[in-house]
Amino acid sequence: MQLLAVRNLKKNYIVERLFTETKQTVIAVDDVSFELKKGKVLAIVGESGSGKTTIARCIAGLEDYDGEIFYKGKKINYKDKETRRQIQYIFQNTYNSLNPKMKIKDILAEPIIFHFALSGKELQLEMLKCLKNVGLKEDVMHKYPHELSGGQRQRIVIARALVMKPELIIADEPVSSLDVSIQAQIMKLFYDLNKKGLTVIFITHDLRIVKLISDEIIVMHRGKMVEKGFVNKIYKKPESDYTKKLLEAVI
Repeated sequence: MQLLAVRNLKKNYIVERLFTETKQTVIAVDDVSFELKKGKVLAIVGESGSGKTTIARCIAGLEDYDGEIFYKGKKINYKDKETRRQIQYIFQNTYNSLNPKMKIKDILAEPIIFHFALSGKELQLEMLKCLKNVGLKEDVMHKYPHELSGGQRQRIVIARALVMKPELIIADEPVSSLDVSIQAQIMKLFYDLNKKGLTVIFITHDLRIVKLISDEIIVMHRGKMVEKGFVNKIYKKPESDYTKKLLEAVI
């Protein structure tokens, strides 16, 4: 089943030059189209400024754009509460993603109460279930974000997305700021979640970390999609010179 379809996506930014009144148009995403089936993992790879994060933000409704995005066969409606619930975005910076003045139990409870109106024991059980799914114990609920490690905070961000019972998670560089050992743990977590049926768009600059979990890869360069295909095919026989350079840098 096709879950998501992106058609001729374009996004430009108007940038003002310092000390002048001159404005410049920066093409962030240039006519990108692709499809994503339910239960699959799509990695969007590229260097900084390639347009990969802009694509993710457009899909999540965080940016205006030209072109069309379809979700479950219908043009996506960001005003629809159910659509917003089903598509969850995981930001790179966990410090900015979590309210430092709220305990973890309140951070997790807030979206559950808003979307599912749970309370009391039902609310507690739902939070514990989500913590278990990301490999955390009950004691973290009574802590503040600054009291947790980077890996624990990232797991909380993922748990907060999971409490919404999403069908699609967009993970924007979720392991780039973590130690290598913690990166492996978080990647294993995404792998396990996908095996349970979750669809994932994984944004990264690092081809090494997507090989084992991704079904397909899109390679972005200067706003353009230079290559798209199944993981094994791209790793064994890349067509784009840019993809070849990326692979040479990590092999």
